[in-house]
Amino acid sequence: MMKIGALSESLEDYLEIIYQLIQETKEARIKDIADRKNVSMSSVIPALRRLSKENLVNYKTRGIVTLTSQGQNLAARLLGRHEFVKYFLMSLLDVPEEIAERDACLFEHYMSPETFRKMVMFFEFVDTCGMNIRSHFEDYIANLDKQGDGEICPAPECPFKNDSFRRRQRWGMVKTLSSLSPGESGRVARVQADTAIRQRLIDMGVLPNVVITVERMAPLGDPIEIKLRGYHLSLRKEEADAIILYPST
Repeated sequence: MMKIGALSESLEDYLEIIYQLIQETKEARIKDIADRKNVSMSSVIPALRRLSKENLVNYKTRGIVTLTSQGQNLAARLLGRHEFVKYFLMSLLDVPEEIAERDACLFEHYMSPETFRKMVMFFEFVDTCGMNIRSHFEDYIANLDKQGDGEICPAPECPFKNDSFRRRQRWGMVKTLSSLSPGESGRVARVQADTAIRQRLIDMGVLPNVVITVERMAPLGDPIEIKLRGYHLSLRKEEADAIILYPST
């Protein structure tokens, strides 16, 4: 599995564009790729040759471009990282969507795996504990000009000390991926595993808010075949046990 960052930023952008065009219109033509990238068609050809050399795309000059299995996998993970960073910026930091979209385009290519893993863990931490961090953050910003009047932080008593109704309600609904039956889906809440398994699942695109569908399961529950973002993965049972899900609806 090719790592994110192994290609140049431009090639990763091309791969995402091809993936998005296929998702939207069922095909990706060189002209459409050029239009979406805002470059000439002659600029697209060298990029496609490089992607083809890496066994990520198939194409014929001026024809339709398709993704190989490896290309689809990498493109889906790139898009998943992009959408998670955008969601993180908008939901936790109240960044306007247009700015979050632009910043996510930058972060997705250059952020180290360690930083991205910690960002995912922080999001899980806030979501799991039911902290309305966005509301507190907005209050904090609104009260910045009152620093001379005493306590600046407007947040109430730490929510970890008293279990909230929202927290109890949500945790009554969660399941592990391994507990689902074929055909059932769930939305990722968090990954509860050691560093090695967590990093592997994050690299595969198992991120908060992503919907996972169980397709097939071996008689003893190992391995489990799943689908997320349009591509298929096979997970070991210990990996599926580590993925905590909310209902997908």
